[in-house]
Amino acid sequence: MDFVYPKNLKFSCNNCGICCGDTNKKERQILMFKEEVNQISNKTSRKISDFAIVSNDFKPYSFLMNKNKNGKCIFLSQKNKCCIYSDRPLICRFYPIELSDLINKKHKFSSTNECPGINHGNILDKKYFSDLFELAKSRFQKSC
Repeated sequence: MDFVYPKNLKFSCNNCGICCGDTNKKERQILMFKEEVNQISNKTSRKISDFAIVSNDFKPYSFLMNKNKNGKCIFLSQKNKCCIYSDRPLICRFYPIELSDLINKKHKFSSTNECPGINHGNILDKKYFSDLFELAKSRFQKSC
């Protein structure tokens, strides 16, 4: 398998929290694999039902993260810090990057322009995208 990625793409997180919840333009779905919810449950000592709901609508993902009354992830602090950062789901690790399937087993990385950190900071190099790609392959293989 191979992938293509945007050259000269810069990114620096400014901790705005846009990625962690709904906006006026988009309802965010924080999708998770079974393995991820188990890990979060173990690390936080919370029951899965306290932070996620089962969903069969987004295979191979099997859970959706609960949100608070403001439409934000329940693990986002008031200072826009992730309380489960080291154990955050794959979809959170990717943001603001997306990975799509192309023909002939090629994949394409792209970025979303809704994130204000795009085009700021350091250039994301091939190693950055390689690491994301390997992480995605690993998580998807474990879930299938």
